[in-house]
Amino acid sequence: MAEYSQSQTCTGSNCVQGPNYAPLTVNPPVNPNKAVITYELNGFKRLTAPGLISSDDGENGTFQKMVSLSKDQKWAAVLSLAESEKTKAPEWLTPYYISGIANTNLCNITQATKDFQYFVEKSEGSLTYKAAFDETKSHLQRLKDGITQCPTK
Repeated sequence: MAEYSQSQTCTGSNCVQGPNYAPLTVNPPVNPNKAVITYELNGFKRLTAPGLISSDDGENGTFQKMVSLSKDQKWAAVLSLAESEKTKAPEWLTPYYISGIANTNLCNITQATKDFQYFVEKSEGSLTYKAAFDETKSHLQRLKDGITQCPTK
């Protein structure tokens, strides 16, 4: 078998993995006892673990505030609140949906598209987010077609 130095490239069927090859990424073992946190669209939080199912108001108060700000069309405040919730409760998908709406109304079309795409990707198949999922797909199509309702700046 041929020997390879660190500067040579290995090709062919008799290659030996050497020091200049990237290491493999190995996923850590799965912990079957780890709690799973899920959120409803309206921010109610559910925690499920072996022998434990609990729920609480979670982020419902924040959800109500985002809805109220949206009704008042205070899009910058809605966006600020949604962005902070993405960090505070990363499992909760609603802030991406609401952030997409706020960004659309603020004419931040690129970011709105990213938020909507993330929401669609993560919520697909979830009954909890079904209505918002369908609406988001419609928003995405309108953005793709260049149909927006941006107020004039």
